[in-house]
Amino acid sequence: ALRAFKGSRNSAISLLGVLTDALPDSAYLTALHLRDGEGTIEIDAPDASDAIAALNDADSLANVALAGAVTSEVMAGQRRDHATVHFRWKGHGSVTPSDAPLLGATR
Repeated sequence: ALRAFKGSRNSAISLLGVLTDALPDSAYLTALHLRDGEGTIEIDAPDASDAIAALNDADSLANVALAGAVTSEVMAGQRRDHATVHFRWKGHGSVTPSDAPLLGATR
């Protein structure tokens, strides 16, 4: 059981690495939910379409798709988009329900 727990944590950290490597430096994650290799992230970026295109280019992600509307707001004179994105992770192992959500609030 301990080995499975440790493996799921390493998998979750690997996924965070994939996501942060793929996203532009100007974008950031605000939430991450993962279950059985299917995930949803919430991102904030100056241009959500650029961030989604970058995620689409990541070899470890598949079926990257916008989930719902993109909302925008101006903060400190700069526009930021907020988007929810679904994906399938082709990474090592699967993450158990106890690992989701990794960031953000439970919905």
